[in-house]
Amino acid sequence: MEYKDIVMITAVIAGPILAVQAQKYLESLKENRARKLKIFHTLMSTRATRVAPEHVAALNMIDIEFYGKKRFGKRSQSEGEKKITNAWKVYNDHLNTKKNDEQLDAWIDKGDDLFTALLYAISQHLGYEFDEVQLKRDCYRP
Repeated sequence: MEYKDIVMITAVIAGPILAVQAQKYLESLKENRARKLKIFHTLMSTRATRVAPEHVAALNMIDIEFYGKKRFGKRSQSEGEKKITNAWKVYNDHLNTKKNDEQLDAWIDKGDDLFTALLYAISQHLGYEFDEVQLKRDCYRP
């Protein structure tokens, strides 16, 4: 058997295997983006009702979906994912801070700002061109 025959047999066997692996990788990327978009869509659609169960569930999924990838046992996050998880940590810390009645209005205003910063980080990561004022003010609140 000649060298070119070995190359041809290897290509015939490896070609379909590599094509399937490439397709699986592309599908994985697409599903990952779809999960991130679902979180963003949920947060956007429920931003006027932040105690809605869907809103709370979407917030709690941020740590998982924007965690990054594990490579060789180490966590690797993109710059956008780091901004999102940091914004979520700050907002979550604020939500879990006790407030007294005298400071309630200031606490609510700060919460609005922190939530807007979180939405802005997610929108930038996903390729949307919203500004922070639009994210904060452009929603219907009956």
